Parts: sequence; C-alpha cells; structure tokens
Amino acid sequence: MLAKKYRLPVQSAVGKSGREMRFAHFSFKIFPSLLDYSRFGVILKKGIAKRAVDRNRARRMIFDVIRKAGAPVALKNRDIIIIVGKSALQLK
Repeated sequence: MLAKKYRLPVQSAVGKSGREMRFAHFSFKIFPSLLDYSRFGVILKKGIAKRAVDRNRARRMIFDVIRKAGAPVALKNRDIIIIVGKSALQLK
C-alpha cells in the first residue's frame, strides 16, 4: 500500500483545473502542487465493481503498482487522480 503521505484525498481535487489524459483503460487528471513529492488518488465508480470489497481491492492493487514504480519520488509537484475504466478490471 502507498504511504498515506502520497495518497491524495479525491475530494480535494474537485473543482480544480488541470490537464487530463485519456487512455483505453484509465484516465488521468494532473494538477500542479506545491509539495516536493507527488500524491495519487484513485476513483473507481460503483458501476465498475458493485461490491466495495472489489473496488477497494482494485484500489490497493493500483496503489501498490505506484509504490513499486517509485512514482511519488520520481514525479514532483503533481497531484494525480487515476480514474479506472470498466475494461481495466479484466487486465492481469
């Protein structure tokens, strides 16, 4: 799991303007930050996985990939929200 310091409360990004990038399985919203490290937030809609257990498991897996890649330290001064699409749950 990603350390709490590097997790972004998704509600804090509501109404902010930033850059958006869309891909087949994920969308990214990137906002500038004043911190020396990056923070990441993950959004999984209820339509993607009905049960909260499944949404939380997917969220933990994404945070683990980010942690292993070393992204919070490599990227600086960014708040990044990852929006997961339906097709991403079929990825292995």
